Amino acid sequence: MARRIVFTILVLSLFSLVGCKKTVEEEIVQPNVPVKVIEIIEQSRSIELIYTGVVVPEDVINYSFKSTGRIKSVNVQSGDNITKGDILATLDSTDLDLQVDALKAQATAAYGDVKKARESFNYASSQLSKTKVLFDSGSVSQDTLDQVQLNYDIADNTLKQAQQSYNSVKANQKITENLVLDTNLIAQSSGTVLSVNYEIGELVGAAQAVVTLRSKAKTVNVGLSQKDADIVTKDTPVCINYNGKKIEGEISQLDAMPERATRTYLVKVRSESEDLKLGRLTEVCFQLGQKEGIWIPIQSILSEGEKFVYVIKDGRAFKRSVEVINISGFQAEVRGLDSGEQMVVSGMKSLSDGVSIEIVK
Repeated sequence: MARRIVFTILVLSLFSLVGCKKTVEEEIVQPNVPVKVIEIIEQSRSIELIYTGVVVPEDVINYSFKSTGRIKSVNVQSGDNITKGDILATLDSTDLDLQVDALKAQATAAYGDVKKARESFNYASSQLSKTKVLFDSGSVSQDTLDQVQLNYDIADNTLKQAQQSYNSVKANQKITENLVLDTNLIAQSSGTVLSVNYEIGELVGAAQAVVTLRSKAKTVNVGLSQKDADIVTKDTPVCINYNGKKIEGEISQLDAMPERATRTYLVKVRSESEDLKLGRLTEVCFQLGQKEGIWIPIQSILSEGEKFVYVIKDGRAFKRSVEVINISGFQAEVRGLDSGEQMVVSGMKSLSDGVSIEIVK
């Protein structure tokens, strides 16, 4: 009997301890998760497309002589800034000058031949007219008229040949004189010297690049996706984000066909800014205008198969699926949220659906 009483007391004591433990566990309260929130409002923001491109010269021009010759002078070196009309280099024109003098002498002699041939022609023409009158009156025979006609034809042909010879010599003279003028290599536009390919005294062939220039203007070349190529036009405002500076630009070329390798549409954005350095990567911003909508910080958007954010209701955080429509800088336009709601922007990675939160400043 005593053993039963002891056993009963032990069992009751055990249940009492379990009940106490359960009560203690029920009294443990999970701490609120501290978060920062913002109130969602509808606002207007700029819509932009951001692409990365390479800075290249707008134009690269190779200057060459039109005739073979020996370099007489080189007046520029790599890196020089030049203006339109500057003489970049000169060619020794001694041989050409001699050719011009020889052609002038040939032209003078050919002109003398033309003068003599014209005098002979005028005489033969006069004789033919007189003989025709005499023939019509029966004073001369057919043989005589035929002979005079033959003399006229010979004189006419001689004059034409003399005139052709003279014209040919004068044409060659003009060409050679132009070649003399072209011994001065003159810049047709302002720019910067990229390279000088010959030195004084070297022999250079016709059409061989002696000096290579680039234009002052530069372009940033980017490749647009098909979707964005349907939106951007040549009139779309554009700027270049370079080393923290915003540089104004303009679209100088917008290809209608994509490149085969990349399937992107080449766009050239032109600028004359001296800040842009050749070969550098830089951002190009195509400005598509303003749009009203719900804009939130991109970092507040989480993803677990679908994009979502945490909104606050009755002191708790709840998941809300969102759809990203546009991105501008560090902001995203989304669907799925309403103006006036509170959304978590800091501390969301410590949250789970329905957890209690504490809003902190």
